[in-house]
Amino acid sequence: MKRKTIGLLTVLLLIGPIAAIAQITTLEYQGNVMSGTSTYLPSGFVTQYPDPPLPTSPVTGTLTASIMLSGSISANDLELVSYGASFSGSNGTSFSLYAGPGPAPIVPNGPLDFCSGTGSCIDLTTAHGAITGATIDFLSNVYNGSQFEATIGPTGDSYSYLYANSNGTCEDMFYQIANSSGFYYPGRTINPCTVQVSNTRAGDWTVTRTPEIDPASAAGGLTFFLGGLVVLRGRRTREARAV
Repeated sequence: MKRKTIGLLTVLLLIGPIAAIAQITTLEYQGNVMSGTSTYLPSGFVTQYPDPPLPTSPVTGTLTASIMLSGSISANDLELVSYGASFSGSNGTSFSLYAGPGPAPIVPNGPLDFCSGTGSCIDLTTAHGAITGATIDFLSNVYNGSQFEATIGPTGDSYSYLYANSNGTCEDMFYQIANSSGFYYPGRTINPCTVQVSNTRAGDWTVTRTPEIDPASAAGGLTFFLGGLVVLRGRRTREARAV
């Protein structure tokens, strides 16, 4: 009887904490090299036209992304904990693109889909009931500010960027400043003004899963464990007295 009690207590002690474990899934994306062009507005730029085509240069770069989820598909309790992306490009075109939760958070739009009111979306991809990656479309929506769109998909990645501020884009600023001095731009160099790059081969997702024990459940498990020890100690004392 004593062995049965110890065995049952051991099983309960093991099952209790395990039932309290939640899963944290982390997805890391490394994109392949994209290529394209960028434009810039150099200081001292001279032209004969009021709305000139800006100088162009070739650009290469890659997209990286990170997503953290809590919960599981089987329990239907997935939560988006954090997310972000960045573009690392040549010619001074590196940007941290998106990090959240932020002022326009991405929220559940379905069991495996998350979207924001500004049009940014994360759609999880799965295989055999497990998360394997995601398709992403991060879209900025800043009034009187620079805009970008970064897309990560099964057929490749793309990234576009447009510089702007309260005075408009690079072309607007050139027109405002240069017209007064004969199509000569004396302002600061703006690089980049635009970026447009893409590729046709998707990158790689790395997925890691780690257990997360809820503190309240862990405390409950510890209480249960200590209570079990008290029960065993009391039983042992009664058996000793009987002998």
